[in-house]
Amino acid sequence: MSGTPLARGDKRSAFVIGATGSVLYRIKPELLIDAGVLSRPTIRLATVSQITMKQNWSEVYRECVVRSSARNAKVVQLAKKAMKPCLVFVKELKHGKALEKQIRAEGMSVEFVWGASELERRKAAIHRLVHGDVDVLIASVIFNEGVDIPELNSVVIASGGKSIISALQRIGRGMRVTDDKKTFEVWDINDVGNKWLERHTRQRLKAYIGEGHETSIVE
Repeated sequence: MSGTPLARGDKRSAFVIGATGSVLYRIKPELLIDAGVLSRPTIRLATVSQITMKQNWSEVYRECVVRSSARNAKVVQLAKKAMKPCLVFVKELKHGKALEKQIRAEGMSVEFVWGASELERRKAAIHRLVHGDVDVLIASVIFNEGVDIPELNSVVIASGGKSIISALQRIGRGMRVTDDKKTFEVWDINDVGNKWLERHTRQRLKAYIGEGHETSIVE
C-alpha cells in the first residue's frame, strides 16, 4: 500500500508495476476525508517574485530560496499566521538555520531538526511541538515520510521542489485526524520570475490539484 505509488519524478514508475503488478484499487483522498479518516487540507501558495541572472540551477536555488531575503521573509510571515503547531519544511541545512533565526526574532518559539539529528532528539522536538512548548518546528527532508504528528495544524513548504511524491508526502504529515482536528492548513510559495522555480511550482500545483485538494494562489 502506498500514498504515492506511481508518482515518481525519475520516470521509473514502470519498475514498480514490473515488480508488484498493476494497481488493484485506488482510493481518492476525498473519499477518506469524507469518511473521517483524513483531515481536509486547504492549500494556499503565497506569491514571491524574483529575478536572477544566475544560469546554474544550484546557484538559482541558493540565491532565490536559501539566501533570498524576500522569500524567507514571506516564509516567516506564513509561519507566523499559520495555526499552531506548525511544521516548516526546508531542504538545506543553511536554509533551516537562517529561518530558525528569523522566526525566533519574530517572537515565536522554534526548533530545527535535520538529517544529522539523532532519532531521540527528533522525537523530543516533536513532543515539545505537540505539547505547545514550541510553536514552529523546522525540519529537513527526513520528515517527508515515516513521521506521524496527528496534532499538527499547519505545514509551510519553504523548500520548493518539483517532486510530486515529496509534495504529497509533506502535506501528508498534517492529514492525520484527531478528535479536535478535521482540517489543516498548507502554505506554499508561488515562485515567479525564474523558469526553474516557476516550473517547480507548477509541478507541486499539479500534485495538489490532482489529489483533489482545495488549492489557491494568494498575495
